[in-house]
Amino acid sequence: VVIANLPFLDKVMSENSLNTLKEMLGVAPNATMGVMTIFVVFGIGYYLSKSYEVEGIFGGAIALASFLLLTPFVLQVEGKEAVQGVIPLDRLGAKGMFLGMITAFVAGEIYRKIVQKNITIKMPAGVPPAVAKSFAALIPAVVTLTFFLVVNIIVTQIFKTNMHDVIY
Repeated sequence: VVIANLPFLDKVMSENSLNTLKEMLGVAPNATMGVMTIFVVFGIGYYLSKSYEVEGIFGGAIALASFLLLTPFVLQVEGKEAVQGVIPLDRLGAKGMFLGMITAFVAGEIYRKIVQKNITIKMPAGVPPAVAKSFAALIPAVVTLTFFLVVNIIVTQIFKTNMHDVIY
């Protein structure tokens, strides 16, 4: 971003060369700042879970999946037909940040409460710890994701919008 926008580049490069440079470097902002909400949501879920001494990686993954449940998988461009099955980058950048943070905190709390109430699948002693932890996270994940799925259904079907637009 900085290189493509240096103030003197227009004086040392032709307009065509400058546009080519900006086009080549244009993927960098989308690949970093354009998806920052993904990192924030996972990070909040991870560290919130760790602070409650429950499995952090599952807390982060559940928070991210919860956020994606609230994210519309459709790209609407003015004057064109909507494209289904894609996530617009603006929902993963700054525009989705506040919803992402709220979702991560709520998902982390739901996950934590279920785990701490010991509502999990318990495996026999001979099962490797990694497998046992995965099964232990299954019920908390299903409950948390079901909650966000129901919220998404209510908002999209009853109010005919999505949570991103409600928050934004």
